[in-house]
Amino acid sequence: MLSVFKLLRNLAIVSLLLGALQSHGMQQDESWVIVRKAVDGDTLRLQDGRSVRLVGIDAPEIDREHRHHEPMALESWQFVSKLTDGKRVRLEHDQSSHDSYGRVLASVFDSNGQMLNQQIVANGFAHVLYLHPDIRAYEVLLEAQRQAMAKNAGKWLNIKWEQGP
Repeated sequence: MLSVFKLLRNLAIVSLLLGALQSHGMQQDESWVIVRKAVDGDTLRLQDGRSVRLVGIDAPEIDREHRHHEPMALESWQFVSKLTDGKRVRLEHDQSSHDSYGRVLASVFDSNGQMLNQQIVANGFAHVLYLHPDIRAYEVLLEAQRQAMAKNAGKWLNIKWEQGP
């Protein structure tokens, strides 16, 4: 009888904690999906047909119609393709579930728990995009960008940094 009481108490505590996390924007709605292909450096197409926009980052655009790609667009797309095409990933939502184009907004994690959004920024294939209210990973992404800039990685390779007066 005492162990049933402890079990019920522990379940109540877990329920309260999950409710508190959800009310602070830490949504527990995490789902595993299969990526059909990377569309570009910050967008994925899932096996079920949905599109996922990686929240908190902005990669160079690919202009498929006129082939006037932004610098590093193809490299960014190839990097993301190698990490995701045909692979199982976990989606984690911030405050907004979709963007204005109907794409799912999410941070994407691989089977090892590595955040894809962070990896793309850390390798210089995208920059941080502050888009309130979806800013839960902002500090992590900003630190990844600082490291990429310090290493002259990806898009930061040909930038000349000057010291101010």
